[in-house]
Amino acid sequence: MSASLAPECNEVKERYDNCFLKWYSESKQDRFPHLNPNKSDKRYIEFIRGSATSDECDPLFKQYEKCLSKALQDRGIDKMLKEAREDNRENDAEHMRPCGHYVDYTWAPGFLGSPFGLTLFLQFILPFTMSIPTSRLGIHLAPATAAWAAPFAAYYIFLQNRVVYHRITSRTAMGDKIDPTKGNDDPLYVASRAQVNFNENVPLLLVVSLLAELNGVPRKYINYALATLFTFRVAHAEFGLMRPKSLGTGRGVGFYGTQVLLATVAGYATYFVKDYWM
Repeated sequence: MSASLAPECNEVKERYDNCFLKWYSESKQDRFPHLNPNKSDKRYIEFIRGSATSDECDPLFKQYEKCLSKALQDRGIDKMLKEAREDNRENDAEHMRPCGHYVDYTWAPGFLGSPFGLTLFLQFILPFTMSIPTSRLGIHLAPATAAWAAPFAAYYIFLQNRVVYHRITSRTAMGDKIDPTKGNDDPLYVASRAQVNFNENVPLLLVVSLLAELNGVPRKYINYALATLFTFRVAHAEFGLMRPKSLGTGRGVGFYGTQVLLATVAGYATYFVKDYWM
């Protein structure tokens, strides 16, 4: 059996695992009376629903559950789970509502509370669901960052096609300048620099934002940060580089604003996982 999530619970988990293995190896006829045609299915149904009264491993399971719950509280994981449930309350209401007919799921808590049910879930059901796209399960891992992928992609396509436009109209297949005599004021060179500057800054900040969101940074802060980043990048290109001599006010605002934003998001994400590195 694998080790516990909390090392301090390894001993009690090992005792429970041994009890479970002993229980699991006993006669199927005793554990699953539905296999015996001379017996009623009532005991089996009670067992599956977690309402059976004969479970010698239950005291050990409760000890392990108590130890694990304390460990989750000490590490702040229970708080994170509560916040995650609150963040996904609307998704849960949308994706867990009945689909045209009523199905009785009142057996689920009892089933998962039994040793057999919990093991079945961890060893078979959970690995299977992990192979299904999370969106099909109503779970969105980083919706804030994902939502901003579209506007950033659209603006990048615009920057790229502006470069293509200058190449086509000037018939310049290679190089980054139409007229070398214009120096850095060449329109193809300026358009290329706007695209390259976008590539130098936006992907890194999107990755940092994704890591921050996956580690529990509130999504509203992610939305604020990415909206600000989009504003800075547009300002840098359209009101900075594309202005005469590429000296528009937006250039400085976009450059320094992006640097400050990167440091802020990365710093806040690092602070959010301080329990790992402190």
